[in-house]
Amino acid sequence: MFEPVFIVTIVIASAVIVGGLCMRERAGKRRDYAFGFRTERALADNRSWKLANGLCGRLWVISGAAALTLSAVVTMFAYIVAGETAGAASAWAVLLMLIAAVWSSVVIVEKKLASMGGQ
Repeated sequence: MFEPVFIVTIVIASAVIVGGLCMRERAGKRRDYAFGFRTERALADNRSWKLANGLCGRLWVISGAAALTLSAVVTMFAYIVAGETAGAASAWAVLLMLIAAVWSSVVIVEKKLASMGGQ
């Protein structure tokens, strides 16, 4: 049970990092681009688009890197020291924290856009 959840955590964390890098790269591009943080507030104007994609991209890169680090260090340590069950449990915990971080990044960006006077 340890290996599949460990691999899934690594793959999803890597995908979050790539997605974050893409959002940051798209922050300076036109806001009608098909990829990016696409909410009503983010699409309101170029300033909002740049802020939303830059901030969300940064949060995703940080979250993904933290999940990769935790997976590599904590999860493997738990697996080696306490066994397969502890390794799998810690991998699930890292995966759930990553999902919470990605969801939270959306809330953080939306609050920031709202504080700028968005809709």
